Amino acid sequence: MADLDGLTHTEYLVLEPLDDESPTPLWEIAENFVAGVVGDPPTTEHIADLLAPVLAAMAAHRLVEVRRFAGWPAAWDPGLPVPADRVAGESRPARLWSRDAPVREVHPVSRATRGTFLGGFRVVGS
Repeated sequence: MADLDGLTHTEYLVLEPLDDESPTPLWEIAENFVAGVVGDPPTTEHIADLLAPVLAAMAAHRLVEVRRFAGWPAAWDPGLPVPADRVAGESRPARLWSRDAPVREVHPVSRATRGTFLGGFRVVGS
């Protein structure tokens, strides 16, 4: 992650929990974000309002890939890719950023760099 220059602090907070091996559901990204907050933790609604647009911008720039799954955990490939222009709308509902997210609405993210997808964000390789 340290080699990705030009990221905003919020973009870094979204990408930081993503590893090279496995996709990360939105609620894990939210939990990592909350762990770094000083003071009172933000509400799930505030997290969604802050992180969903960042996620959408990163998807538009091919830094991340978002897929929809019927359940989680699951293999990455059968997940339905969420087009970058729909990521903002699909990731906006606060319930998706909570560990209590309905099973049928899991949106893991995989990160990508230089056209290489890195993991519900996953690294696919360079």
